[in-house]
Amino acid sequence: MDGSAVRGTRIHVCVRLRPLIEEDYKLAALPKNSPEICVHLKSDGQTVKLTKDHFSTKLIRLDRTFDATCTQQEVYQSSFKMIVDEVISGFNGTGLVYGQTGSGKSHTMFGSGGDPGIVHLAVCDIFDCTRTHASKGLVANVYLSFYQLYLDQAVDLLVQQSDNQRTGSVKLSIREDAVRGAYVENLNEVLVEDELKSMKLLRRGLQNRHVQSTLYNIKSSRSHAILQIHMDLEETSCTPTTTEGKARGLDQQVSIRRRTLTLVDLAGSERVNTYHSKSKAHLREAVAINKSISSLGNCIQALAQISHQQSDITHMEGYSYNGHAKKVSSRSSASTVHIPYRDTKLTWLLAEPLGGNSKTCIIVNIGPCVYNYEDTKSTLEFAAR
Repeated sequence: MDGSAVRGTRIHVCVRLRPLIEEDYKLAALPKNSPEICVHLKSDGQTVKLTKDHFSTKLIRLDRTFDATCTQQEVYQSSFKMIVDEVISGFNGTGLVYGQTGSGKSHTMFGSGGDPGIVHLAVCDIFDCTRTHASKGLVANVYLSFYQLYLDQAVDLLVQQSDNQRTGSVKLSIREDAVRGAYVENLNEVLVEDELKSMKLLRRGLQNRHVQSTLYNIKSSRSHAILQIHMDLEETSCTPTTTEGKARGLDQQVSIRRRTLTLVDLAGSERVNTYHSKSKAHLREAVAINKSISSLGNCIQALAQISHQQSDITHMEGYSYNGHAKKVSSRSSASTVHIPYRDTKLTWLLAEPLGGNSKTCIIVNIGPCVYNYEDTKSTLEFAAR
């Protein structure tokens, strides 16, 4: 996948297959043997083959697949890197990581130990840009905001919280105005100077994130974590100055323009019987997660439909029949497609990052084993939408 591929489309979807881990052997039907594999990536780099009992086969084609040997750097360079480049160029960009719990979502996004994730790599590229900008004598500032949506309630992860507050008792209101769209009121926006301070701040925020034990993961993230990196860059533009209708020179104007990179680590969508505990609180978590992710899928599907229809209109405007140019009404059916942003707070808050001039990349993480075939199948169906 090259950069032009991303720039030519609004939404790009990739799949990453994680390697076998210790839990796979524990949860396999015959723990003494190797777990049965149900996921196979074809050599074209775009097709996933899902098999069960050697009879049922499902082929799903996406924009890019990453096998278990791909490094974090390789995944980043062929996916989110293009979105970061768009942000540096002046657009807004959004990256989402989705998958069943235990499939490697948080590892892909945040990394572990000495293996940096997509967030770290993106932050490094952003600060490379700001340093270049500052070397030219121009203003370049980076701000971070980091919050979670737990049970459809927004909680600031960058606030020092006590143990009893980590359950989400300090909730923030969601507001909307004509300029900002939907936003979290009183959310911290922290000025950061470099990569090290940014990652230290994010590690502190991750400690405040809500986790819960499930069958597949002892510490499964049960909230959607939303990181927003705001770049304020000084830009200059020149406009001709005139006197009595005659050009006299150029008038230089200086402005600060903000562009935002939104990175979302979605909570795992899964069946409620994968929880160790079947308490009402845990079942409520599962219902809230599944509802918000289902709504997100509906929004992305509607955006993709609009994008395809707009491409068809662009193609038809140049079409001629019997040598005569054919007019296409600008009142396209694309304008009648409803995008259900208001169905959940997750989609409401992502309306601006997903819409407008924003480009979006989604990495779907899946496990290789047949014991979670149904979850893998539903994850891939979400990706295929």
